[in-house]
Amino acid sequence: MQPHSSAAIPQLEPALAEAGIAPGVLAAWAVMAIAVAGLSALAFQGSVVGGIVVALIAGAFTLRALVMFRRRVRATSDALVVRGLFGERQLRYRDVERVQFDVAAQQTGLDFNRSMSFRGDKTSVSMRWLKPGPATAIGRHVADIVVPRLIESVSRDLIAGKTLKVGKAELSRTGLKLKIKEIGWHEIDRIDRSPVGLRVFPVDRPGDVITIAITAAQAPLLFGLVDAMTERTRAGVRRPVDVEGFAARDAKLGQLVCGRPRRRQREKVASGVALVSASATAAVVGLALFNGDVDLAGAIGIGGGVVAAVSGLVWISARKYGVAVYDNGITDGRQSIVFADATGFRRTLVDQYVNGAYSGRITSVVVTSAKAKISFGGNDDEAEAMSDVVMKRLVPVLVVKMLKRIEDTGVADLGGVTFTRDSIRVKKKSVRLADIVHIEAQAGFLHLWTDVKNKSALSFSLADNNGWVAAELVSALLGPPAAPAEAVEEPVAEPVSA
Repeated sequence: MQPHSSAAIPQLEPALAEAGIAPGVLAAWAVMAIAVAGLSALAFQGSVVGGIVVALIAGAFTLRALVMFRRRVRATSDALVVRGLFGERQLRYRDVERVQFDVAAQQTGLDFNRSMSFRGDKTSVSMRWLKPGPATAIGRHVADIVVPRLIESVSRDLIAGKTLKVGKAELSRTGLKLKIKEIGWHEIDRIDRSPVGLRVFPVDRPGDVITIAITAAQAPLLFGLVDAMTERTRAGVRRPVDVEGFAARDAKLGQLVCGRPRRRQREKVASGVALVSASATAAVVGLALFNGDVDLAGAIGIGGGVVAAVSGLVWISARKYGVAVYDNGITDGRQSIVFADATGFRRTLVDQYVNGAYSGRITSVVVTSAKAKISFGGNDDEAEAMSDVVMKRLVPVLVVKMLKRIEDTGVADLGGVTFTRDSIRVKKKSVRLADIVHIEAQAGFLHLWTDVKNKSALSFSLADNNGWVAAELVSALLGPPAAPAEAVEEPVAEPVSA
């Protein structure tokens, strides 16, 4: 879900063009300065030297608090200006050589633009610790100006045959390479960021996802760079796919795209154990009853029943593990759903943390029709990539259905979100389509703004049934985003020799 805005690079309003230190950060430094000053007073009573040392530390904290209090970052038409306790310095947009973000901020889920820093040859400007609203607006505004220029420069270098190292990955004229995995530019479906790194998803190849370490300094640049290089090399032939247990082509579903093989060996072992244990249990229990030993028969019956039941559960799990995605539908080997007949699509992405450390993402997908229900999931990149494959093929089909329903009946309901020809309603809140100026997916919710200065006017969960369909339907009803205005670069005056 790409952000939709009425303008690609909006001009910053005066209220958002300057950012000071967030009050909470300033208060924290002030409290630390006061606390250290108190400790210095206590230490001074017992030791002159100790008191002086702690007083110096308290002075340093106080000076730091004063510097932060005075710090302001302002975005002008051609530069970022930083005002501090001892004057001003500036970083011109054309002098920015690198854009990067704070690793700790990224792992704690802060806004990507808010945690950016811009670096030139002699100076740098960071958005860290600034007030969230203006910091996000300034970071996004400057990135929209600077990043396209950097992308164009790096793209030209790659096309010319140079290589670029980003983390442990290598970017070249043909694509990305990380160890034994390689993805051509024309094979990239999307690039995604997570606390473990930047993940590059190839088209219809869930098993070949590449993750670039989060420490990569040029992380923000990669998003646009991948788009630029992909457009330059957009051409390619689908690679042959072989998924054990599923045909390469199905009469109703079409050509096989990708899948996860059924665990046939586990199925055979589990079914064999269940059959043998059930048969042996029945025979032994019958013999024990024939001899009149009821207690022995009961014990053997319970034990054999447990073994047979566990084996049966393993068999069911092995059968349900396999799933295959085709051009026109999906199947798990027991039932199939043609995308044109589907009525529901649910996809949930849940990030897992253990003691505050990111441990992975759990993906769950459910596709339903009037007669069938197919689900799959997992805690690896492959499961999420497979969900992308399904969503890319199924969601547009459902969106067309909903548009037709709105046209015919004037209303369509999707998982608690009600659409009409000119409005969207969630529970008791409603907004007119004509009033929406920006939409963006954040933390599993789609937010709709009618005024960019305030909080979103409406939001709904993407994890609900047909939540992703509703999100794409909003974009379809609003139409494509406005075309970006062409940037006009001011000429640089050449030095005149005397």
